[in-house]
Amino acid sequence: IVSNNRISFNTDKGGVYTITGFPAGAEDAADAPANLIAYRAADDQTGLTWDAVAGEDVTYNVYRQINDGEFKPLATGVNATSYTD
Repeated sequence: IVSNNRISFNTDKGGVYTITGFPAGAEDAADAPANLIAYRAADDQTGLTWDAVAGEDVTYNVYRQINDGEFKPLATGVNATSYTD
């Protein structure tokens, strides 16, 4: 299933999968941030922190998924390496 710039599919234990045919420009995309940490910021808030990705004008998009539902954007174009929801 391809939706919202995400690819998902069922897998079998021990299976090997190759994904090809990325859209034009995908090879120029920045790496995903590393060392993501989620923590309780308050009774009703969750905080996220991560390592910066190298590059100019890098911004981050933060998404939420509840149970097995769709990923919903919380924030786009985040310049910081943290986010509180």
